[in-house]
Amino acid sequence: MINQLSFSQSIYPKEIKIGSDTVVCVTFDQLRVINKDLFLVDAYAELIDSLDSVVLDYQKALETSQNLHLNYQNQIDNLDTQIVAYQQLVTLYEKENVELNKKLKKSKLVNKLIIAAGVISTSVLVFTLLSK
Repeated sequence: MINQLSFSQSIYPKEIKIGSDTVVCVTFDQLRVINKDLFLVDAYAELIDSLDSVVLDYQKALETSQNLHLNYQNQIDNLDTQIVAYQQLVTLYEKENVELNKKLKKSKLVNKLIIAAGVISTSVLVFTLLSK
């Protein structure tokens, strides 16, 4: 007894000449396997196309994310530069404030001396006038 699958594989598929055409003969079982394989190939092709589309979408999203990251990094760098400039201004203003406070104290002292000199000279004038 010969296994049917072995038998059919040994003589099929078979090429037959019909006129100028060559025809391939297969068994129904072989045809079912071929059709199943072709269906799977089509299904896999659709799946691959779908996955290609998903990969492209992810690549676009990644590119967008990288651009956003670069933009945010540029903004951070810009803010860091502004912070350094602000800190330099604060230091400069603090130094100017110290200098202005020194000048203010000196000016107040000069004003007090001028007032004291005025009071003394007025007192001397009044005493001089009263003593005559």
